[in-house]
This record gives sequence, C-alpha cells and structure tokens, in this order.
Amino acid sequence: MAGLPVIASQLPAVSEIIETYDVGRVLSSVEPEAIGAEINAMLADRARFERMQCNALEASQHDLNWEKESQQLLHLYYDILDKQNKGHNGKKTF
Repeated sequence: MAGLPVIASQLPAVSEIIETYDVGRVLSSVEPEAIGAEINAMLADRARFERMQCNALEASQHDLNWEKESQQLLHLYYDILDKQNKGHNGKKTF
C-alpha cells in the first residue's frame, strides 16, 4: 500500500471510508479546477498530508484489507446458505 491520501467524489460508501478513517477529502465538484485546488492544498499542508498518509497505512493494515473483507464475505455467504437451507424443512445441505 502506498498510503496516499485520497481525493474522491461524493459516493456514499467511499465518503464514509474517507471520513471514518480521515484518509483524504471528498469533493462536491469533480471539475479539474476543484481537483487541482485540493491537490495543491494537500501538498501545501504537509502535516495534514502526513496525517492522512499514516491513517491510510494504518487502515489498510488493520481494517481495509482483503483478509478482513474475505472473512466478512464468507460470513455473509454462510448466513445466506444457512437461511436458505432452513427454508428446506430445517435440513442443512452443506
């Protein structure tokens, strides 16, 4: 992971991650001028840039990684299968 701060548009799931982990900025405009201004603002505020960089590295090591996501997906799949199998006279088929 590069640990670089992120600049993103206002997509709910992406905004939630960026704001929860303080790993970048969510812009209301995706016009090139707005993106360029935010890049310049990030580069001008070294302390903020480094804070977001550290936060991004930490988040990727502890929360936002494939190992953790794969476990959540497996639990979801098992829950779905369990509910589906309970609909078949309570008999489990896996």
